[in-house]
Amino acid sequence: SVQEYTRKMGSSSKGEDNDDDIDPSSSSGTEESSLKISGRIVDSNSLIIGQVKAKYTRDDVRLGLVIDLPNNFPLTPPTVNFTEQLNVDKAKARRWQLNITRILASSDATICDAILDWKSNIDKQFEGIEECPVCYCVVHAVTRALPEKRCMQCNNRFHAACLYKWFESSGNSTCPLCRNLF
Repeated sequence: SVQEYTRKMGSSSKGEDNDDDIDPSSSSGTEESSLKISGRIVDSNSLIIGQVKAKYTRDDVRLGLVIDLPNNFPLTPPTVNFTEQLNVDKAKARRWQLNITRILASSDATICDAILDWKSNIDKQFEGIEECPVCYCVVHAVTRALPEKRCMQCNNRFHAACLYKWFESSGNSTCPLCRNLF
């Protein structure tokens, strides 16, 4: 089957029992925040289990993230969980978790790219840039743009791509929040 083939082909390229940094450039930091990414792959009776960990630190905020890769990844999406949440609102952390899950499920980016996008979104929120109310991201996953299109009625900002998708799916050119003409 396709799943069996994917598991076998994925196992030959993944190696065995690695617990090193995924990439020397995977540690990323600014003056205010830092990110450490590491990965582990274990071969146990021909079952490949991949796990990628990321730790985000900024001032008094710490987030630990674990991405568990199923044995037939990318056919089955990975699971994303937080291992540590220090000084982070639970609702905001949940949105960040869903954001990285969506990036992993819907884009051609690597896992490292998805984690770096996640970090970028968190950094931009700490800089005071509000997330788009449609996709709940500051940096759009595909266009890499910030929310710049502003509704004149409610003053919320949206990504152009999110507005286009909203206009197309609703059949109207109204604000997704206040329903005023855009």
